Amino acid sequence: MKTWLALILASVGFLAWSPEAPAQKISKEYFEMAEYGFRFKPLRDYNRIPPQTDDKEFGIVGKMEGKELRLNFPGRGVIPYSPEIQVFRFADRKVEVKEEVGEGESRTSKYKRVDLADYVGRAFRGVNEEATLVDETVELRKDLTARHRQWAGSVSDGDGPYILDTWSFEVGDADVHLVYTIPDKYKKKWLKAFEKSAETFEQIEVVAAPTLRPDMTYEERLEYYDNDERDQGGWRAYPTESKKYIVKYDGEDQNFIEDVIDRLEASRRLFEEDFPPAEPMTHVSVVRVCSTEEVFHSYGGTGGGVAGWFSPATTELVLYDGKNIDRNMTFAVMTHEAFHQYCHFLFNESAAHRWFDEGHGDYYGGAKMGRSKRSPMKITPKMPAGLERLGIIRELVREGSYIPIEEHINYDHRTWQALSVKSYSQSWSIIYFLRQGTLGNVPSKIWKKEYADIIPNYMRVLSEEFQKAYDEEREKEIARRKAEYKRLKEQREREKEKREKARREREKKKGGSEGEETPEEKPEDAPDSKQEGKGEKDAETTEAEPTYIVPNSELHLSERTKRIIWKKAIEASWGQIDIDEFEQNWVVYVSKHI
Repeated sequence: MKTWLALILASVGFLAWSPEAPAQKISKEYFEMAEYGFRFKPLRDYNRIPPQTDDKEFGIVGKMEGKELRLNFPGRGVIPYSPEIQVFRFADRKVEVKEEVGEGESRTSKYKRVDLADYVGRAFRGVNEEATLVDETVELRKDLTARHRQWAGSVSDGDGPYILDTWSFEVGDADVHLVYTIPDKYKKKWLKAFEKSAETFEQIEVVAAPTLRPDMTYEERLEYYDNDERDQGGWRAYPTESKKYIVKYDGEDQNFIEDVIDRLEASRRLFEEDFPPAEPMTHVSVVRVCSTEEVFHSYGGTGGGVAGWFSPATTELVLYDGKNIDRNMTFAVMTHEAFHQYCHFLFNESAAHRWFDEGHGDYYGGAKMGRSKRSPMKITPKMPAGLERLGIIRELVREGSYIPIEEHINYDHRTWQALSVKSYSQSWSIIYFLRQGTLGNVPSKIWKKEYADIIPNYMRVLSEEFQKAYDEEREKEIARRKAEYKRLKEQREREKEKREKARREREKKKGGSEGEETPEEKPEDAPDSKQEGKGEKDAETTEAEPTYIVPNSELHLSERTKRIIWKKAIEASWGQIDIDEFEQNWVVYVSKHI
């Protein structure tokens, strides 16, 4: 729901809609999801946006965005708005419920399906799920019946109402919901188009979708990514010679994507030279390049001022083609974010201070390509317009309004981010000073040999301490999983004993003997532990406790733990130098030598 919520929050306080939008027509092409067994025709000229991982966790399997409308905000001017279609799929999910078992209390599993009404109030701004405008069963075709519901939403206090028009279908073990959103002013014409779109819904043969596996070869991964979103925006996957990246692109400019790949590969070689990995890094990183800024913001739910991002959760790097502004900006942002992506795996998925990671990101963002794609990149202090740092930090130094170094390097993420461009510029200049000094490019009068140890010592302690913390959390998580396994095993044994006791009592009532064998009856909601080709009893006796593999990405470190680690890393690096003297030398370098 990131895209919709970002739009609604940006629209708070509007008082008037734009002039009437044109009536909509149905697309000639189907939106098809063979892995779930359905397809339908959305509205024409709606762009298809792949759902992100967090979208999928909400149950969103499809997203489409219509042509931009213009909304008039008195006192604020015209604000763009894009209507949407979102496709939800809520399947049966196994949940735990409490039930009495014998004298004690136990848990067992039941299947439950989320209803759309349980969801819309949390997901859409200003929607009261209990205040349904329409709730009816509609026969769309002789072979197609749907549940049609509508809700009204508003930004604040009734201003700017919009309609949530939903059509729900039962498909196998799941409900599929088509959710159309449109300003209330346009509903007269658009609701008819939504119904016509819903009328095209049909079930198709289920075709199992390929899944990513850890043992996939690079070529197999490339094929997977080349096909997984072909129907959701026309995304294609492109290989890189190093096989360290897969680039996804929804455009047609092949020369541009070749330039992207060349710079990406050159950036990686630069990272590996400055930060050599202790052992080969086998992770294949995905870089998604959106052909337009509109697609970029729709995919990420971002707004103006964001030009790229890296997600530690999915390890995906996302940016857009800035051809309408300056493609050098695109390349600088890509190298900046690629550094974050690289360090995520290099430093055991640790989180560094912002001065370190954002400072380095900008340091590498200023790198220029050599004469050929194989030539080493050259670090420069010049960034494209809009990302420039040198002029800003020189102005701060000249005015004396920069943040004292000791304070700056100890900022937590929130405080650092609040200062925005000021923080970026100062962090960049600190890294530039340290990196260029290590290379021998800083005058000896303002460079001390101990400065060269700041970055290595910081990195070493940061990585070591994060790994220790992850190892401790891993032990706790494995212990928790073992306890859960033991609890479930004991639960199954109690339920089996309960069924056996019930069987003996039935036999006794019928006058049978306890020695007779009769089939066991299994409650409908009892956990299913059968294995293919084996009975329940055989499965239980042969079941072995699983091997627990818990990667760092599945563990959570508290903010307190991170603060302790960051303090140790600062003490091991900056604590070994005269920081006041460093600040004086840094001021001279920024003023006279960059």
